[in-house]
Amino acid sequence: MNCLHCQKELPANYVEAWCPFCGRDLSASGTDSVPHPLPPVKTNWLIFFSVLLAPVVLTILAVLLGAKAGNASPGIAFFGSGVAGIVCGVMLGRQLGRTAPLRIIFGILFALILFVVCIGMSCFGCLASGFQLRFN
Repeated sequence: MNCLHCQKELPANYVEAWCPFCGRDLSASGTDSVPHPLPPVKTNWLIFFSVLLAPVVLTILAVLLGAKAGNASPGIAFFGSGVAGIVCGVMLGRQLGRTAPLRIIFGILFALILFVVCIGMSCFGCLASGFQLRFN
């Protein structure tokens, strides 16, 4: 059986009244466009915090291993924080959003917030571990 709206194939013996892919009503007369709640997603918090703190740890290690001046530590801090913010934002968006549009909105919002938090932690760790900031 396929969904009437998104045409994706439903699992065998599927008995729910809404599509697990698009969240719309599966009844023959179901013309409402209100998405139904999606099933909850569990977050592995160990992976979440590992990804969030990885740029901080890598930035500190880069400074301690000899990059006291240069572009390696700030590059790791900036790009690593961007990736960590996106991954962790998506994880939180999937955890807290009950519909597909809410998951997307929450994912983007949390990605931006966590990017700022992670880059702040990376900059603090970089400076605390002895990085010499020069503006010349």
